[in-house]
Amino acid sequence: MSNPYHDTLAALEKQGVARDYIIGWASGYQGSPKREQQRLTAGYEAGYADGAARHADNAGDWKTGKAGKAGKTGAGAGAADAGKRNPAKANKNTAAAKKSGEKSND
Repeated sequence: MSNPYHDTLAALEKQGVARDYIIGWASGYQGSPKREQQRLTAGYEAGYADGAARHADNAGDWKTGKAGKAGKTGAGAGAADAGKRNPAKANKNTAAAKKSGEKSND
């Protein structure tokens, strides 16, 4: 028995399609609500639209090796990386600033 949802997800991952497109595709296919606005990217929205339409015709445009398309664009472009800041490094910078008498931005 074939399962189009799982088969398509496996094919998208095997093709190296951008993660945002795949997550958007799965959400659209399932009819889930979209991400909050600040986390939307062009890849997610394209995947969501394709998933809701039950096809992956535009997946080739979102392969991670392609310049431009797979990059972060759209309303949430910077928001995705905001949580990836290294807290240990930030703490070291703050400690160094306190030792030298400088003001920290905490």
